[in-house]
Amino acid sequence: QPIPDYVYPSSSRSKGTNKRPIPRRVFGVFLDYVEALKAHLEVVLSGSFEGTLDVPAFEKAMARTGNVIDTFATADQVGFIPLVFARGRTIPLRYIPNCLSIEWFQVAGGRRKKLPQPHALNQILVALYTGLRHNHIQWLDARHFDGQVTPDNKDFAPLLVNTDKVKRTPWTPHVNFRVIEVLREQRRWRSLVASSGFEVECFYNNNPNTKWAPILPLFSADERGAPHPDSRYTEVWQDVLCAVDALLPSLGEKGLQRLFTLEPPGVTVGDSAAVSKRLEYGARCEKVCLLGVKSLIPPHSARVTVVSQFSTLLP
Repeated sequence: QPIPDYVYPSSSRSKGTNKRPIPRRVFGVFLDYVEALKAHLEVVLSGSFEGTLDVPAFEKAMARTGNVIDTFATADQVGFIPLVFARGRTIPLRYIPNCLSIEWFQVAGGRRKKLPQPHALNQILVALYTGLRHNHIQWLDARHFDGQVTPDNKDFAPLLVNTDKVKRTPWTPHVNFRVIEVLREQRRWRSLVASSGFEVECFYNNNPNTKWAPILPLFSADERGAPHPDSRYTEVWQDVLCAVDALLPSLGEKGLQRLFTLEPPGVTVGDSAAVSKRLEYGARCEKVCLLGVKSLIPPHSARVTVVSQFSTLLP
């Protein structure tokens, strides 16, 4: 679906970026994988809030597999196994990254419950569907984002974006209606929390000198009502990148460049001194060498992927 010119305001800034887009052959799988993780999280959220899921037992089961959830082993507890439909196949996802961020929250009636937080997955989904900058998604206003949506909007709808890197007033790109649904689900999560901080307006980027009007953050996450930190969605993005990369061979995608590499500290993607740095680091390791995920496909690549064909119309 081409993006029409009127959807995004023109930009006179440089078109260039060193961020690699998600490969076109992989983008659909990547999007569907995040949707599958979100579906699993929503089931866990419902069980946690309604009391049908034994959260301590579920957390104990997750602890056995580190940062990965064995959905087959926890199926009796959760009652759900996420699926991806790709290349004419239905693929049950047994091992998925733990993107739940379960924490204690005050809820109605003075109770406290442990709830998963959908913030990172919802933000990533909106970025994948729209190409909007993560920062502007993170600081959407819970009161206004869907204020211009009408019952007549079925496939596409106006999204009120209340901040921008260049513009000085809020603006309204037309987005896939799925974006509105995802953001409304985020607002429903927000409504579960009975914290006074969630009723307090915040300054954009926590800057009292900002040009933007105070915001009631849709993505409130802490007791002050401020949105989740950047590290939340960047870590989840990295986890999804690794998980999708591992899934690709089973889909017959064997000719693509890997979506990430594992490197020692101090080695960047495309580092001309990578070989010597690896050897030096390896010589210092005694029993275990810690490696980190490095990729040219960071969260910003969602934006690059969506608008790469319309690079003079970057929102």
